[in-house]
Amino acid sequence: MREGDGSISLTKLAKEAGVNAPYLSRLLVEHTGSGFIDWRNRVRLDRFIRAYRPGMNLLEAAIASGFGSYARFHRTFKEFIGCSPSEWDK
Repeated sequence: MREGDGSISLTKLAKEAGVNAPYLSRLLVEHTGSGFIDWRNRVRLDRFIRAYRPGMNLLEAAIASGFGSYARFHRTFKEFIGCSPSEWDK
């Protein structure tokens, strides 16, 4: 998942791991404390932070990191980082 485009589903990831989706979901919560969506968003956010350079377009960088919309990126960013992407960029 960290090396893909960030758009993998729980079902596809479970299939690649050779387990069913509910079992993988349960394992993620038990071992990481986070559900699949939070885990996937964190991977996307990490990808964004590693790739972003000052002056880049925030929307383009967010989409390239696997977020489907700027709204989802903005909510995730604020939840995990504690400020908006534009505040962080300054």
